[in-house]
Amino acid sequence: MCLSDLGPVSGIDEATGTAEVDLAGRTTRVSLAPLVLEGVTVEPGDWLLVHTGLAVKVLDAAEAAGILAGREEMVTHQEPAVHETAAHETAAHEEDEADER
Repeated sequence: MCLSDLGPVSGIDEATGTAEVDLAGRTTRVSLAPLVLEGVTVEPGDWLLVHTGLAVKVLDAAEAAGILAGREEMVTHQEPAVHETAAHETAAHEEDEADER
């Protein structure tokens, strides 16, 4: 499964058509080509949705905050389920081994 990253633009390099974006605490240079082709302008402070090094959408701060909150909620709610599944599978395996004896 592929997930896009998102982060705020800290700088624009007009000569190369790229932007510096803070993606999870790491400054990354991304191509603005898809947005330029659509006639979309990007300014420092904008939030970008980035997929495989390409800026694919400009987000406002509220949209970005909502996406980040949703991702955090998914991670928070998914983690216990993973542990529960692993514990259930281990218990089932131990029961099968006991039955085989």
